[in-house]
Amino acid sequence: MVEIIRIIYDEVKSLREIVIKQQNTINDLCNQHKETRSKLQTFKTLMTEKLKQIYNQLDTIRNNPIFNNYINASSNRSYTEIMRTLSNSSPRNIVSISSIETILSTTTDILYYTINIFKMANENFDKISANTIKMAIENEVRTTITQTN
Repeated sequence: MVEIIRIIYDEVKSLREIVIKQQNTINDLCNQHKETRSKLQTFKTLMTEKLKQIYNQLDTIRNNPIFNNYINASSNRSYTEIMRTLSNSSPRNIVSISSIETILSTTTDILYYTINIFKMANENFDKISANTIKMAIENEVRTTITQTN
């Protein structure tokens, strides 16, 4: 009988240790949950502030007359037409390619363009310059204008 009581006592002691470990685990998980919840709340506050900033920036853009003119205009406008509508755009005397046949060329008509030679193949890079491309474009435009006149 004493042996059975001893076995039961050992078993209860073992179960008690398991319950204590489980309680400690539960307490640790509760603490981790509190920390995570606090971090989540901080993150939520930060994201709310950032979202307010983004909304303010969008409102600023939406209320800007330059952007409103651009958005309300036709989606088929050329670069030239867009540049003419911008209030701080310096080239006012540019002519769109589509209207080149109807407008006579004068000395104030200037072709504005950007040439990106960095996309050229490496073996041709030393042979081609922006000036060479510019001269070829100008010659082609002069030829086209001469032929239409």
